[in-house]
Amino acid sequence: MSINLKFIDLTSMLTIDSTYVEGLINLHKGDIALGAGDYISYDLPDGNVTKQYEDLRIDTYVTKADPIPSSFGNTLASLTKVYEASELEPSPESILNDNYVYHILCEILDPNGQLKETFTLPIEKTLDAWVVTIDNDTIPKLLEKLGPGLSTIKLRVMESEYYKSSPRVIIPLEIRPANWIH
Repeated sequence: MSINLKFIDLTSMLTIDSTYVEGLINLHKGDIALGAGDYISYDLPDGNVTKQYEDLRIDTYVTKADPIPSSFGNTLASLTKVYEASELEPSPESILNDNYVYHILCEILDPNGQLKETFTLPIEKTLDAWVVTIDNDTIPKLLEKLGPGLSTIKLRVMESEYYKSSPRVIIPLEIRPANWIH
């Protein structure tokens, strides 16, 4: 059954709405902070023992964050701005405990600073942490593009339904040959 709007008298309707809302209402996406280790090393396999490459596992910590207060207060620009890491104060409350699958944009740069690979990887729960994993099938192709030396990994949690994207975290990646003496 459809109603034709031509026959409804809108002049007699009240301007008061009967909508009732209770609780915290967020009209803008929240800020998040990404934490990860400050240095990653990857040991190449010894060709005499095994030729199997290991997964590259990066432990991540994603929490709600609050902008560091300024003298301007909350403006529309401050609510929609994507802040740098130095402008956010992380809270202890993780956003990864809900049922939403968050993804990380992972950019990998060679020792010369040239972008060599970009991945979008899910953040997965393990027994002891939340991790991002570059699998052992991808590693040999990646290492061939990077070459020896100190490379760079840039990580950023991608925007979701309720949160802005996180500030970028930059981590050095050391690729060490087999039988590296620690």
